[in-house]
Formats: sequence, structure tokens, C-alpha cells
Amino acid sequence: MLKNLFFFLAILSCFVTGCQVECCKIDEAVAMEAWPVVDGDTNVSRETQGLKEFEVAIDTTETEEVIDLNGGLQEVDLVVEDTYIPIALASASLEVEVPDRVYKENTITYTMTVNNLGNDPISELVVKNRIDRRNTFYVSSSPEGSFREEHGVVTWVVTDLPPLESKIFQVEVLAKGDGEIVSQSLIKSNEVILDKKESKTEIHSSIGLQIDHSDTDDPVEVNSTTSYVIKVSNQGIKDAHNLRITNTIPSQTTFVSAEVEGTGEIVEYSMDGQNISFTPIPIVELGQTVTYRITVQVVEEGDLLNSFTIDTDDFGKTLTSQEPTKAVLGE
Repeated sequence: MLKNLFFFLAILSCFVTGCQVECCKIDEAVAMEAWPVVDGDTNVSRETQGLKEFEVAIDTTETEEVIDLNGGLQEVDLVVEDTYIPIALASASLEVEVPDRVYKENTITYTMTVNNLGNDPISELVVKNRIDRRNTFYVSSSPEGSFREEHGVVTWVVTDLPPLESKIFQVEVLAKGDGEIVSQSLIKSNEVILDKKESKTEIHSSIGLQIDHSDTDDPVEVNSTTSYVIKVSNQGIKDAHNLRITNTIPSQTTFVSAEVEGTGEIVEYSMDGQNISFTPIPIVELGQTVTYRITVQVVEEGDLLNSFTIDTDDFGKTLTSQEPTKAVLGE
């Protein structure tokens, strides 16, 4: 009753002073949590007047206690239909950066920037980000927030955001499914929503590259040659794009030659000390195998170690591997 009276006086004050109220589209469950509705409020859409109509629209698989339309506590689902409800204008904005596309088993980073655009500090600032729990797995947040696993919601509370300053919040998740995922973010102060955003990302199936590597002579005599062979086969369900390989030959060897087979055309390379960088191969089709062969001459005995890195536009990370070889003195 006291909450309803306070809200009524606040609305009446707006009419007297001429303050602005605008209509923004938000999730109803979030709106009820942040903005209790009084009976007879003409600024609230017809859909919010009847609790029965609201209950029909929800899926009761996930629930959370929020303030219901009559001022009491009601367990409601977090995924509900959108509706219109008044939100007080504030000098704050929320910007969200997220990749448009990622590949399965790679990480997604949501970067949220909260901007205080006004000349007054924003007190009791609450920042929330809800991840898609069906196709992602929560990894971490920065600065560390409070994560509610049952709802997939990360929450931060900032006591004070000074005028004309910004603060960045990040959430990292692991993509574990295919298809489109949706993340919802919002900022509110003193139970009033200031801004909200919805971000979408497409998760695609990962390519499956099988990598085999070996040396042709092991052990190898000093002053003799050996070749390091790297075979990359696309055993996945889609083409790989821009295959890139950099090879570092052992320090006890000198470079002799390099060649690439399986592309149907000449693949060029460049040298920088012991490093050999091959020109990217635009497409490695399903079932295609590309073979790299680097030949070296051994100049010192000892334990040799050839290393290489492989990446594509589809991986999201660089793979590193090594091939050891024993160099011995000849008889």
C-alpha cells in the first residue's frame, strides 16, 4: 500500500512539474520488478491491467519472485511477451558489443559500457546481463559479478557512477550449441530502468581439421637432411577458410626447401630467420588434404625440435605442435 501511494505521488509530481515520461518496450517481468503499477494508472497499456492475461503468456519452466501487478509477490517466468510501460527519462546509456558469429566450443565475450551522460552522479546503479543458458555456458565476468545459474543472470551493483564517466562490464561464455543465441542487458537506478539492449549471435558448427606431422629421418646424421611433413585434412562438416601455417625449423639446421601439395596450385612462402610463413590457402574443402613438406640440413648433433602453428578464420584460436628429432654424428 505504501509503495502504491509513493508511486502515485511521484506520478502526480510529474504532472505538476512537467517532467517527461516516455514509453519504452521492455520485458514485462523486468518491468514489474523495477516499476510497481498502481490501480488506475492510465499510462500503463491494457495488457498490463489483467494478471490473468499476463499468466497466459508465460512459460512456467523458469520462475523468479517479482512484484506482481497488485503489489504482492508473484512467481513468474523470466521469458515473457513484451509490453509497453512508462520509464522515466535519464541521462544514461548502455552500449553492448558482441560478435555476430562464433563457432561452437569457442568463447563469446559480451562487453557492456554504461555511460553517465548527465551532470549528476547515478546512485545505486544496477547492471544485469542475461545469457542464453540453452546454448552457452557461463565462464567468468569482469569485474566479478553475482551469477544466478538457475536464470543465467549476472548482476553488478555500483554505488556511484560520477557525471560524464563510463564503466565497462564483461561476461564471457562458451558456445556449446548451434543456432542463434540472444543475450539481454539492462541498467537501472533506484528501481527505474534507464536503458536496455538485446544482442544476437549466430553459433556455427566447428570445422574438423585432422593434423598429422612426422619427420622422414629420425635419428638423422649431421650433414644429412630430413624433412618435416605436416598433413592437414578437413574431416569436418564444412569448408575451412584461410588456412595459415608458420613453421620454425630447429636452430641446429639450415633451410633447404619447402613445398605444398594438395591445393592444385603453387603456395608461396617467406623466410624470417628460422621461421617459414606460408601464404594462406583460401579454402580447404571437405575431405581435402593439404601436405606441407619442409626439408632441412642438420649442422649440429643433439635434440632437434621443429615447431609450427596452424589457424583458420573458423577456429578462433591458434593450434601449436612440435616434432622432435635426434641428430647424431655419422660413423
